[in-house]
Amino acid sequence: MSTALETTNLGKRYGRTWALRDCAVKLPAGRVAALVGPNGAGKTTLLQLAVGLLRPSVGEVRVFGRAPREHPLQVLPRVGFVAQEHPLYAGFTIADLLTMGHKLNSLWDQPAALARPAERPRHPPQSARRQAFDRAAGPGGTDASAEQTPGPRAAG
Repeated sequence: MSTALETTNLGKRYGRTWALRDCAVKLPAGRVAALVGPNGAGKTTLLQLAVGLLRPSVGEVRVFGRAPREHPLQVLPRVGFVAQEHPLYAGFTIADLLTMGHKLNSLWDQPAALARPAERPRHPPQSARRQAFDRAAGPGGTDASAEQTPGPRAAG
């Protein structure tokens, strides 16, 4: 099985402060992973290093076997990344987002993307408490299919 993300002794330092230090990750392709940790743990830094937005201070990061900053044309079309501090455009419709994806990604599968919203399962009506929580969390803040308890959310 190929490796989607691999880091070796990866670190990012700003001045004398480490944002990420001694990071070792090996994520097989086709797997789903979650980055969990307190604020300042380096989650966002790791993701920014993985897509080439930042240059490592030490170590290396490889996405599908290639360094993203050295081989962006081979790496970036295979990766999707939405930064927490720069979410998708609030005024975009689903059609706008699908058009943008099609124009920005040469590997985009337009028929599959168009079929996806139609496949989304419909959920039973939510309780008033859950609806209030979802409104407070904002767009994309919760998964309506999962039972969740309101609590602090990790920021990257």
